[in-house]
Amino acid sequence: MSASLNDYEFLATLTGQMRSAADRGEWNRLISLEQQLNLRVAGMASADEPPDETSRLRIVQLLRKILADDAEIRSNTQNWMRQLKDIMQSNQQEQRLNRAYYGAK
Repeated sequence: MSASLNDYEFLATLTGQMRSAADRGEWNRLISLEQQLNLRVAGMASADEPPDETSRLRIVQLLRKILADDAEIRSNTQNWMRQLKDIMQSNQQEQRLNRAYYGAK
């Protein structure tokens, strides 16, 4: 297995773990895994020679998985951000009502 194929296998494993963390709402774990992913990507060197056909096909397959995981992670985090926004807006409305009825605090 070529070094670049090993890198992509590792990235696919990490994005799968990230997707699982996002599915479960484990945001701290997601952040930790994302940091690991960024370190690995930063350390990836371009290959001196292109991979053989079998490795190239596997890399394409892994890239598709990575992109699918990324789309699902993005969907989960966007839902979470909407929930946070709703909570914050609700809190702001509650504070306005408290100020209106009970005076400034």
